Amino acid sequence: MDLLDNPDSPSITAMLELPGLKKDEISLRIVDGALVIWGERRSRFTADGTVPLDSIPVHELKYGKFRRVIPLPQGAQVSESFEWLNCGSP
Repeated sequence: MDLLDNPDSPSITAMLELPGLKKDEISLRIVDGALVIWGERRSRFTADGTVPLDSIPVHELKYGKFRRVIPLPQGAQVSESFEWLNCGSP
């Protein structure tokens, strides 16, 4: 994650890499001067027949809920205005 504060622009840009997640699986909010990001990464494999979990010999990917709180720069004028610049593979 990179947080860019451009002195020539009133906006702050947060660049995040959240592989395997769709835009509607990610939540963003400004809380007490911090950017809060949360969501849940769910396994694409299911126990109901698509790919039985016991047939996968190696489990290294992380699944579950996540939450990250990133303090914004001092004096940042915050609003809850978010713009998705790029979502998905280029």
